[in-house]
Amino acid sequence: MLHVETSRPLLTVFGGTGYIGSEVVKQAQHHGFDVRVVTRSRRGPNFITSSTAGVEFIVMDLAQAADTGQGPENLDHRALDAVVRGSAGVVNSISLWDAPHGDMERLHVNGATALAAACRQHDVPLVHLSGLGADPCSSDP
Repeated sequence: MLHVETSRPLLTVFGGTGYIGSEVVKQAQHHGFDVRVVTRSRRGPNFITSSTAGVEFIVMDLAQAADTGQGPENLDHRALDAVVRGSAGVVNSISLWDAPHGDMERLHVNGATALAAACRQHDVPLVHLSGLGADPCSSDP
């Protein structure tokens, strides 16, 4: 399941098959990183496939991971820890726009909090990208 040690650093990208995440993956590869793509499904841009060299796919629903006790108060979880451990850095580019408020909160608050806690636990830098609220004139919070 997890990265085979190479001389290349590993960048883990949550939402790596999405619009922004796929560009992060492409740029990371261009700059010499192996990439672990964490996604709810394997669907994504054509240039990222399971056979793309230096790319590993992990199917994980971050909101569900947060719901099952993999949050900041319970850091002995295995799935999220295993995905973060060994990474040179983590990028969270998950974006869920058209969902009920509760689902958005589960992902963008609870899931992001659990991810940040796992990164902190393993001393892995985290970059969190979000377009939510980026435009002050937007009706999005």
